[in-house]
Formats: sequence, C-alpha cells, structure tokens
Amino acid sequence: MVVFFDMQQDEVTNYSNFHLSLELSANELHLLLTDKQTNSTTARQTIHLTSNLTDAFNKSEIVSVANPNSVSCAIVNDLFSLIPRAIFSESELPTFLDFNVGLKEDTAPYFTEIENKELIVGFGISKENLQIITKQFPQVQFMHQATVLIQSLSNGLHVNFNDSSSFQITEIKENKLVFYNQYQFESPEEGMYYLGLVAEKLGLDLQKERISISGNVKKEGDILSFWRQFLPEENTIFNEIETSQANVLSTHQYYTLHKQFQCV
Repeated sequence: MVVFFDMQQDEVTNYSNFHLSLELSANELHLLLTDKQTNSTTARQTIHLTSNLTDAFNKSEIVSVANPNSVSCAIVNDLFSLIPRAIFSESELPTFLDFNVGLKEDTAPYFTEIENKELIVGFGISKENLQIITKQFPQVQFMHQATVLIQSLSNGLHVNFNDSSSFQITEIKENKLVFYNQYQFESPEEGMYYLGLVAEKLGLDLQKERISISGNVKKEGDILSFWRQFLPEENTIFNEIETSQANVLSTHQYYTLHKQFQCV
C-alpha cells in the first residue's frame, strides 16, 4: 500500500509537476514521487520483483495514479565502469564495457557524465528492462547508482549497502573522486575485510576516520553490530534524508533514491 503525503489521491492524479525516481536492482523496484515545486516527497513504494518488470509497474499505485512530467531510473548492478572524461569516446563505449565488465548480448550500453568530477560512468542495462521502462515512460533518463553516489556525496569515506551482501565504498577528497568500487560479501567479517583493505590502500586509519553509511542496512543489525567492534561508534554516521514528512521518510536506507532527482 502507498500513502500519499500532503496530497489526496485525486490531487496527485490531476497534478503533473512531479518527478518520478526509479531504482531498479535484480530483486526490487523502488519508486519515489517528488513534488518538483516544493522538492518534497509525495509517495514512496517498494515492489519485490517476482516476475517481469511490466507486472511490477501494473502493481504500482504510484504508476497507476501519478502523471509525472519527468522520470529517471538508476540501475543497480555490477555492469559498470568509470572512465576519465578526457579519454572517453561514445562510439567506443560497447568495446570499453565489454573489455572491463563483459557486456552480454542481452545488455545495452549506456553512460552518464559527472561534470564536476570529469568522469563518465558507463554501464549496462538489460535490453528487456530497457524496452519495458521506455515504453512505460518515454521521457525517462537512465543512470547508474554509481552516478548518484559520486555526484551527491560530500568529502570523506562512504559505504552504501545495496543489500545484506553487497556494498559500494566511495572516497572523495577535496571534491575529487579518489576511490569507488563495489563488493560482494557473504558475512559481516568479509565485509569488514574489504573495508579494511580499501582503508589500507588509501592510507586511512579506521579508528580515526569518520565513515558515512547509507543504503539497505539496519543501524542495529548484524553487519554494523559486528563492525562496531573495530570502528568507534561516534565515527559512524548515517546519511539521513531530510524531508517535510514524518520520520518514516527520514532514513538512510533510501539515500540514493532520494538523491537521484538532484542528479538529473
């Protein structure tokens, strides 16, 4: 069920100045409806993907009610590569992605540019999902979740959890991207190992470094409870999203979904 905040359902139907943010992973579709005039959240919904994406859109109350005049979709997968703007050629993108991540036949190449970082994020989208999304929303703008994180995060070390078995680590210094990568892990111990490995590579002391956390991780869950054995609790901060609604919407767990609109 979707709750529309600050607006009645009929008001939502008759109002067009919305931006719809989509975030698509292998197992979930997240939707966030933003009032562009006030930059406030109107509705949010998560749909677990049990079949194809068309069925998910048919189940969505946001899609059935709202008429947004702009739409963006962030893809969450490991089919991406960061390319310096100075050496980028759009015509060479498929070759570059195929060399770095293995571009499959059923995957279409895409890219977004992060101007303030002089960086291109090249990535792949399932051709089936691409067709379904563009048919549903012809005006959609695609990006990779990496684009949202790199463009919206401030200076420092950041960890964003896709789910309980994968995260991205980002280090930004003096507004320049120093490090970005995604890791799969099977246990909190393995996740901590990767974080320690990155800290060692970057010359960071995890006992002193402030680490900002976002994504699908619980503050008191198993992962962070284990990590606190090695990280001072006062140095672990959360990227909360400030909204005009109740605390249920002020959460680090949907950080990239909320920040997506600002990256369009």
